[in-house]
Amino acid sequence: MAEDKKAAEQRDQIENLERSYSRLFETEDGKVVLQDLRNQCCVDSTTVPKMDHPNVNEVTHHNEGKRRVFLHIISRMKMSLTDFYLRKDKESKQ
Repeated sequence: MAEDKKAAEQRDQIENLERSYSRLFETEDGKVVLQDLRNQCCVDSTTVPKMDHPNVNEVTHHNEGKRRVFLHIISRMKMSLTDFYLRKDKESKQ
């Protein structure tokens, strides 16, 4: 019984967190910040630098880490990367 209550509390916490992400990033300022993060986090480009880069592995890991943060944010908004792009396309046509 205590396990069920604990699981329900954890589920509520996750749902509250997801709502908080959505409320934050659905504001006009939040959309601007999310777009900036998209530009800075290797979302639309490769995370791998040119192979002749002297620190290719370190740069790749760094870039992939930035990308994962962005993906975490949109996943907390209950949005896939595809949904994000479709929303951006729709907003740009308006």
